[in-house]
Amino acid sequence: MIPVRGNHEDCSRAWRGWFFLLDPEPIELANDIWPDQCPTADLAGQNWNYTAPYPVKFDNLQVIEMDTSRIDHDTRRYPDGAMVAQYTGEFTHIEKIAQDAGTLSSWLVTHRPFWAVASWGTDSAGPTDLTLQAALKASKEGALPAQVKATMAGHIHLAQQVNFPDARPKQFVFGNGGTKRDPALGTASGLSAQTITALRRIGADKDSFFWSYDFSYGIITAGASTWDVAFKDKAGADLHQTTFSR
Repeated sequence: MIPVRGNHEDCSRAWRGWFFLLDPEPIELANDIWPDQCPTADLAGQNWNYTAPYPVKFDNLQVIEMDTSRIDHDTRRYPDGAMVAQYTGEFTHIEKIAQDAGTLSSWLVTHRPFWAVASWGTDSAGPTDLTLQAALKASKEGALPAQVKATMAGHIHLAQQVNFPDARPKQFVFGNGGTKRDPALGTASGLSAQTITALRRIGADKDSFFWSYDFSYGIITAGASTWDVAFKDKAGADLHQTTFSR
């Protein structure tokens, strides 16, 4: 199990449970006293609003975990300037982690998807996440390196897969495992106009986009030269299948 910190574990919510039970880094406390407030710097200089990206390595894969729990003014209508600088540094670190692994492929997992469609109702759907997009563009490489074969996220309470005509990896959102909190992005007859506009803003189109409003989950299995992805409904039947390069 590789836990991924989300906005429910940020410093205004369940940060204690995150750092007690799930964060892999050692906790540097003053006089072994647990703080009443989420510290902006512990004895090691770590700001607990953010945890640094780190890789989990396997024989033929590494999973890079990125903490995107905190983004202020999370309306996705404009980048948050104060957050862009923070995440620019994190993306530069992620690029180095991926490149330092040589030919070892990487998955980049995070809570907030970089390129997806957020749903506040079909009349107000919008692209995600402008702050993270701006930060990646400002990073050392300005893009995810070729070793990153897929990006995976949650946050949006819908299942999604977005393909891109450029060099970006597929964006997966495995986000509908427990609730239908977010409204649908369209109807059985097609996507809403706002959803199509949001896709264009992230450089995709409706023909390269899968989404599901049903309760669902995803399974990724290793093929000979690909990773095989299946989105399944609550009865285990396939909703959608795709592959990406190993």
